[in-house]
Order: sequence, then C-alpha cells, then structure tokens
Amino acid sequence: PLRPSTRPVVTPSPAYRHVCYYTYTDETGTPVHRVERREATDATGARRKDFPQSHWNGTGWSSGTKPLPTLRLYHLPDIIAAANQAGAVWYCEGEKDADRLRSLGLVATTNAKETETLDRLDVTPLQGYNVCILVDNDDPGRKTADNVARKIATVARVKILALPGLPEKGDVSDWLDAGTGTVDDLWELMSATPEWQPTDDDAAGIAHVVEPEPATKREPAAVLADADAASLFVRQAGDDYRWVVDDERWLRWDGTRWSGEVTTDEVRYRAMEVVDQALREYGEATTGAERDRTLVRWLSKCRSRTRLDAMVSLGSTHTRPARRDTVAGTPGLHPGRQRRRRTEDRRPCGAEDIAGRVVGQDGRTARTARKG
Repeated sequence: PLRPSTRPVVTPSPAYRHVCYYTYTDETGTPVHRVERREATDATGARRKDFPQSHWNGTGWSSGTKPLPTLRLYHLPDIIAAANQAGAVWYCEGEKDADRLRSLGLVATTNAKETETLDRLDVTPLQGYNVCILVDNDDPGRKTADNVARKIATVARVKILALPGLPEKGDVSDWLDAGTGTVDDLWELMSATPEWQPTDDDAAGIAHVVEPEPATKREPAAVLADADAASLFVRQAGDDYRWVVDDERWLRWDGTRWSGEVTTDEVRYRAMEVVDQALREYGEATTGAERDRTLVRWLSKCRSRTRLDAMVSLGSTHTRPARRDTVAGTPGLHPGRQRRRRTEDRRPCGAEDIAGRVVGQDGRTARTARKG
C-alpha cells in the first residue's frame, strides 16, 4: 500500500516587488549606502516586507554593508544643519517613519537594521541633542528602543516615548494617520516624558556628556503658550510694526513714518528672526536646568509655520493698536506725540522676555516665570 509522504511541505517564497530606496549619505550629502523596501503578499494573504541593503563602491551599488567600517544616521545632513537648534532629534524605528516626520518639519532619523548595526553606527553627530526615541508598539520595538537608547546615551540626552493609543505593532505613522495625535502633541508628550536612565549594569559602559540633575532639582515638564511668543515678538519688534484695527493690516516704521506696504510674509519672517535671536542669545545662557531646556525646545518649536502664524496673529492684539486716522500720512503713530525709534533701548532677551507664563499639560497656569 502507498504510504503518506513524510517530506515537509515547502511554501513557495512570495514574489517581492520594489517599493522605494532609502538612501543614507555622509555629511556632504554623498550617498554611502541604501536600503531597498520590498513588499509582497504570501499564500495566506499576509503582508510581507523585506529590506535588502547595498553600499556604494565608487562606481555602482554592491550588495551588503560589511565593507563599510562605519554606518551613518539617516538624514545626517539635516542633523548637522540643525546645529542643536532643532530642540530634538526624533529617532524612529524605520526610514518610512523618519521620512514622515521630516515631511512635517521635524529633524528625524533612524539607522538601518536598528539593533544589528548598532556596533558600527556613528552617533557622534547627535552630540548635545535631546533625542526622543519613538517606540513601535510590540516587544521587538521596545527591545530595539532600549538598545538604541544605550548607544545614543553616550553622547546625548535620551527619552523613550511610547505613544498613547497605538494599536499592536503600530508606529508613529499609524498614530498620525489615525488622527490620534499631531506634531504639537508629540512635543508635549516628549516634554512630559522623563529622561531615560540606564540600569546599574548599563551605567558602567555609558559616560553621559551631560549628567542628569537629581530628581529633587527637576521641575515638572511644561510647555509654553503662544501668547508668550507674541509677547516676545512685541518686545523685540514692537518698535517696528503696528497693527491697524480698521484695515486689519500691518504697518512698518521706516524711520520717518508708518508705511502700509507690509505683507504678512514679511511680518512672519521678522517673527522668525526674533525666535532665532532668542535661540542664539538665550540658548547660550542656559544653565542646564529642566526649565531652561524646556524653553529652548519650545523656542525651536516656534520656528514652525503654525507657531509663527499664531505668534503674528496674537502679536496683532499685543502691539499697541493703531487706528487709520492716527497713522495715515503722519510721521508718527499718534499726532502731537512724535515717536522716535530708540535703538539704544534694545537688549538681549532673557527668560523674563520669553516665559510670560508656563502652562501645564492640562492647559492651566502651572507657574509664573517672568521676573518682576
């Protein structure tokens, strides 16, 4: 009689299709190696992904990355260009997520094959940054985040952020697609997340560039309000711009009179200059306290289009309002009270200029930071 075959059933490999390439570059933007994203559907209908790598050999692409002694971070030129003024670098588990955050104006990175290539990964460009690792919601994702944190903690401050409301195996792209959160929510969640601390076994092999402050000195994480950005704008640029309530338009002081040839883009650009000045002057004067780091991170957020628009919009209500009949054809803001620009009163901004009020995660005022 015939006997059943004892040979194992061999499932044919699914046919993968090319989706895209993720290219890693050096500091100058020259390609060094790349990751190909391929996808397929197997016999059971399950979606499969594959990520073969290759390196540039000088004339073409060769399989693998073993000839490369050092591997770069994804979007390395972005990290270098930000020069520690980005507030944070967002570390994702995969290039797709890093590209998504980059499209939203954030400095985002990852590394190829996360854990497997950490020993060759050059993390020195992250020196001095605040790095927020976004965790995929599964056990491999949590393990990867912990391994990456150990590596990056040798040069930077690290936070591990587990996004609320993520489905099983979900990532930051899923979180954004579902409308669970926004970029502003990411910043607030990061501010509320404590700094990652190594275990006793880890600490022996990690030399932090900046030692974390004792818990007794750490202030509650907080975010600042848009109204404070508007106040900063008025303090630093209020001598130059006025808002006419009748016509709902901006005026600029040209040295002798108020000019009405002002666009919103011009005012927005001036607002960005104010933020950049504050980052330079106040950022260099930070003491390392949690409040100082929060202020610098918040200032970095203010460079986004959304925050600048809010800064300008609220600034129109914070500047001294002008009416049409007080400015048209007159050399000053108010007839009979000629106003002269006094540039000698300009001074570098400090915490009292920036932190008008600090609000907690519940939106209520948590503490007052303005002096005097």
